Amino acid sequence: MLCIAVAAAVAFVLLDNDGDGWKTYRNDRYGYEVRYPPEWHLDVGERLVDPVDDFETQSVRFRKGAPPDPNAPLAGAEHGAAIVAIYVNFMGDWCLGQGIPHTERSMDVSGVPGIEYTCYGRQSQPCQPEPACYGEPIETVYFFEIVPGRQNYTIFAGLREDDETARRILQSFRFID
Repeated sequence: MLCIAVAAAVAFVLLDNDGDGWKTYRNDRYGYEVRYPPEWHLDVGERLVDPVDDFETQSVRFRKGAPPDPNAPLAGAEHGAAIVAIYVNFMGDWCLGQGIPHTERSMDVSGVPGIEYTCYGRQSQPCQPEPACYGEPIETVYFFEIVPGRQNYTIFAGLREDDETARRILQSFRFID
């Protein structure tokens, strides 16, 4: 797929508006916002558009500590770095296509129905019944398919280091008008 990078979406960071020191990243183009602590770094990816059918993608990543290495894969959490990533029209896979044990439940955010997936590490020895024998959670994924096959939102929270903060960031995601 040939994609062209275009000007960044209308987005901005608001300062602490709840008195807890956290910032709010708001993206008006894609209609969402998310809160994150000041010690986490924000990295807004380019908006990419396929010139053939106007299909577009965009990503935002939050990572604890120093700015992320632009060459690092999304799975930076594997190296101990806490990470949360928001993708508009994610085109890839997570634990579902890799045979990694997972659970799923219906949920909604701001009245938009979605699915919450929790991906687990593998146990060193097989056991039954699942999910009683799953390893520790390694990732939580929120998935919202707004227009089937055309528009979706996928939010990943790598659960390794500082997993409580990653969960709080994930849970702060909301759609805006």
